[in-house]
Amino acid sequence: MIRLLGAMLIICAAGYVGVSQAMLLRQRARVLAGLQTTVDLMKNEISGHLTPLPEVCKLASLAAPGPLSDFFARLSQDLLDPEAGTVQQLIRRNLDRYDLLLRSPERQTLLDLGAALGRYDVEGQLRALDLAGTRLEGFAKQAQAEQKERSKACGVLGVCAGLALVILLV
Repeated sequence: MIRLLGAMLIICAAGYVGVSQAMLLRQRARVLAGLQTTVDLMKNEISGHLTPLPEVCKLASLAAPGPLSDFFARLSQDLLDPEAGTVQQLIRRNLDRYDLLLRSPERQTLLDLGAALGRYDVEGQLRALDLAGTRLEGFAKQAQAEQKERSKACGVLGVCAGLALVILLV
């Protein structure tokens, strides 16, 4: 009886690991889609209303989902401090502070955007936002495709790994 209970616990734990990996893939796809939407919002605010960057980030924090909301809220606060550093430095600091599940090219896209925001005129900032939006759109599509391909496989692989471990232990 104890062996059966132990086997069930191993299978459930391994299945949980697989399902949690699938959830991370789903969350990463949502974060990238949210970033793309947020960049579009920033572009519209800067081009249409000439809204200052701290206010744009505050509006982005209200519209962004989950951890992105915290990221942009903190960025908005940091931008109000004139001695905090450049926009790029603040974005880097906040990327390190918040786990947004971004890979290196996606982080670099945000850092490149930060290098242009607040540094150039409106047209230059809009070009940088367009470029970042296009890149993020590609990353979001890639993440969604990866999620569709690997989500079920992660869950099944977790359960199968648990079964294999039970077989080895019995």
